[in-house]
Amino acid sequence: MADAEERLSFASADHTVKALKRHLQRHCGRPRFQQQIIRPSGEILRDSDDFNAFSELQLVLLSHSPTTTEEASELATAAGEGDTARVEDILQRPQNPNAKDGIGLTALHAAASQGHEDVVLLLLEAGADKDSSSEDDAVTPLLLAVACGHVQMVRLLLAAYADMAKATQHDGVAPLLVAAEQGNLEVAQLLLEFGADKNQTSTDRGATPLLVSAEQGHLAMVKLLLDLGANKNQACTDRGAAPLFVAAFHGHLEVVRLLLEFGADKNQATVDTGATPLFAAALRGDMEMVRLLLEFGADRNQATTHRGATPLFVAAQHGHVDIVRFLLKFGANRNQATTHRGETPLFVAARQGHLEIVHLLLESGADKNQASTETGELPFSVADQQGHLEVAHVLRDHGTDKNRCCSRDASFFGSGALPFGSC
Repeated sequence: MADAEERLSFASADHTVKALKRHLQRHCGRPRFQQQIIRPSGEILRDSDDFNAFSELQLVLLSHSPTTTEEASELATAAGEGDTARVEDILQRPQNPNAKDGIGLTALHAAASQGHEDVVLLLLEAGADKDSSSEDDAVTPLLLAVACGHVQMVRLLLAAYADMAKATQHDGVAPLLVAAEQGNLEVAQLLLEFGADKNQTSTDRGATPLLVSAEQGHLAMVKLLLDLGANKNQACTDRGAAPLFVAAFHGHLEVVRLLLEFGADKNQATVDTGATPLFAAALRGDMEMVRLLLEFGADRNQATTHRGATPLFVAAQHGHVDIVRFLLKFGANRNQATTHRGETPLFVAARQGHLEIVHLLLESGADKNQASTETGELPFSVADQQGHLEVAHVLRDHGTDKNRCCSRDASFFGSGALPFGSC
């Protein structure tokens, strides 16, 4: 039992058995739930009982009782419901707070996910493992608290020295990446204050917090990470897409503007297809995004590595008239052909029947006689073959070479007669 000096320390302090047990934990290494204080008479004192600091008491150390899955589930349910009194009663058995329920979670997981701070404090006092991971995907209480957006719970667990390195799923998704993807600024700031790596990547796709926040359009989160020096050009490993590309692809204009202002590489292409942010914007038909990227000096003629398509080509292909007009205004190469089939913007516009775009390209001086390198077809002949009669008329009227007008089996207007005689 405690010596005289230790007894005197209680003379002016809390005289409950609970306070005594907490004091004794420093000596015996067991939480109060695994201690029994007994009077010489054999009476077992409850934690709420008062005691005389100068009385003789006996300390008995207890082991955890064997815990079934059902009992672990009982504790987890009480913890998840925030039932502090019930949790206290169960721990007094004494029951192991780290026993897992039927789905591989502990009571601390349950309490942390619901934001029950008092229950978490109680479980930690009982020796709950703050870094315990679920059996299926290695989720810790900290990661659950982050995912559920419980700022104070995150603060509590970090203050209890929860390990951020252990709070990472099997796919390498760390707490900061989760907070960034959700746009939870308070949680992200807290994690960063406690030393979270702003450039840590997931192992599944190599995504950084900046990339996922840009992908989701969380402007304030993107700014926070950029202000702290996050790598603005670090691409994910699955496609090789950088933050600027994913923001442009998803149409997050202000995020793109911010990244450009911070010096993000405006021409950084994806690894898989070689698509640039400008190409993605042109493909989507996002006029304001195209305007912004061009104003920041994006390369208007940088083609994909997969098929060699330029922003002008893909805009012409999908009928984005305003974007075609704007790209031409910025000097896009109107005759740059794809490497895949050697098709020009005029050729693909004619094939798709985009009459207004055909007009724009012809007015800008596009070569009406530049044929596909794969089939040898001209814009006129492919328009005829696809039944785009107005487009075929326009191309004919603009002086398509009558000696090269037809495709291998095309007929003008489907009549079977060639307008310029036999080719």
